[in-house]
Amino acid sequence: GMDNLLRTGLKPVNFYGDVDFLAADQGAAKADEFIASAVRYGAKVIMIIPGNFTGKADRDDEARRMIPGLKAMVEKAIAAGLLPTMEDAGASVGNPTSYRKYLTMFMDEVPDLRLALDSGNLSYANRGDDILLLMRHCRGRVGHVHLKDFAEAGPTRKRATLGYGVIPNREIIESVKREG
Repeated sequence: GMDNLLRTGLKPVNFYGDVDFLAADQGAAKADEFIASAVRYGAKVIMIIPGNFTGKADRDDEARRMIPGLKAMVEKAIAAGLLPTMEDAGASVGNPTSYRKYLTMFMDEVPDLRLALDSGNLSYANRGDDILLLMRHCRGRVGHVHLKDFAEAGPTRKRATLGYGVIPNREIIESVKREG
């Protein structure tokens, strides 16, 4: 695993991991373990993936209940010298990061959290969420960018050469450049 990578002289830059913030004690322990691993292996950025909604309660309520654990993890990550990010995942119906609504809630409530923007993920989530609106909401807080393009909007994921599909990558790049 990771030790083999390190023997090559390469170092990880970005760690990602799932943390179930609805499972308070388990979530906190997992967050601490995740941060310690990132530090141990020399990563500088972590991408936090919150656990899925349970389906047993109101999603808005569950998203709000995730915030204290997320805040605590972000504070610990910064204290450890890491840049904490959260990606617009787009894939899972049950994950709050698949919805612009919940991502903006997390960004509003956790000011030190940065967006790991993936240009195509909200498109294939197929909920009508606009990546440019998310970027405008997170102005000055984009910490990492992944670019991809699709031949058509929606859940098909049929790839296109970057710049020749339906994703507004030109606008995304121009915005990132303007924001520094």
